[in-house]
Amino acid sequence: MTTVTTLSGNTTIIGKANSDTSDIIALGGVEIVSGVTTSALISGATRIYGSGITNTVYAGGSQTVESGGIASGTSVLLGGTELVLANGTTVQAVISGTDLWICD
Repeated sequence: MTTVTTLSGNTTIIGKANSDTSDIIALGGVEIVSGVTTSALISGATRIYGSGITNTVYAGGSQTVESGGIASGTSVLLGGTELVLANGTTVQAVISGTDLWICD
């Protein structure tokens, strides 16, 4: 496992066989997850195709759970957003911000 800080204007990609923990995604940064991210601190944007575990989405940040992706134990703080697309899954989320579901 590694820890990555993604700054504004940058993108980090976590491949299928990889996992990161305690990543920091700054406002304007993007993290694309096909593997596993754990305890990420999200002020920018994260797209979950694999698994996101106990991530925290801050004001201005967003976590999108793509089709086939799984988010578990996400905390969405006031001003943050979690978007769950059709066939995406989120469980045990704590929502103070916005939780959106898009279904077919």
